[in-house]
Amino acid sequence: GPHGEAVVEPEMSNADISDARRGGMLGEPEPLTEKALREASSAIDVLGETLVAEAYCKTWSYREDALLALSKKLMEMPVGTPKEDLKNTLRASVFLVRRAIKDIVTSVFQASLKLLKMIITQYIPKHKLSKLETAHCVERTIPVLLTRTGDSSARLRVTAANFIQEMALFKEVKSLQIIPSYLVQPLKANSSVHLAMSQMGLLARLLKDLGTGSSGFTIDNVMKFSVSALEHRVYEVRETAVRIILDMYRQHQASILEYLPPDDSNTRRNILYKTIFEGFAKIDGRAT
Repeated sequence: GPHGEAVVEPEMSNADISDARRGGMLGEPEPLTEKALREASSAIDVLGETLVAEAYCKTWSYREDALLALSKKLMEMPVGTPKEDLKNTLRASVFLVRRAIKDIVTSVFQASLKLLKMIITQYIPKHKLSKLETAHCVERTIPVLLTRTGDSSARLRVTAANFIQEMALFKEVKSLQIIPSYLVQPLKANSSVHLAMSQMGLLARLLKDLGTGSSGFTIDNVMKFSVSALEHRVYEVRETAVRIILDMYRQHQASILEYLPPDDSNTRRNILYKTIFEGFAKIDGRAT
């Protein structure tokens, strides 16, 4: 795949791993490279070099442990900690979470999602941090999460897409209307089949959950996106675009028509538009 050589996950339980470590079998995580020291310098200032070195370690179980240790650290931060420290810790944590979302080892990826959920739904509310902090979490992680919905592993694609849907519905995130705006970005012509299908599927699901009233989805951005998706090379993408347009018509009727070419025999030569206009007639109860 695009990530270089795959890491094979050993079949070891967590107990085995900590035993092995206590016995010194795994040794210490290797020291950070110059590049990592530069890249992670602000996270090191806040979280310490030991934890960051674990997060960067070549041994995947250390990378997973770093996220668990970070989670514990965040859970234990007392109420009343100076806001500045709380924000710096959040930003350093999100830096490591974002890196772990890209991890090729499933358990590290899953640990990053757990930690991100905890930060948004527990850490931020507990310490009464502002919407800006929640927005930071979402803006930093949603692009990499969307990339994972195009992964070669079906299980990972589903996990990533389900998490995005779940995150978009957290009350703390929903009000920000950020995630819908990412989903209506035009599909890149060269994006992978999986990525395009995931984005369409997520858009269709979240549109059902959120609707177009002050959600980040508008009639305008959804229709412009869907009409351009009718041109996509992948059949499933075109099919989902048709379904979304019909759903939009069911709810908004005539205001949808301005986004489409005129309903005439010329337009109906295109099988997709024929399907769409016949669908409208059916919704209206008109015979075709």
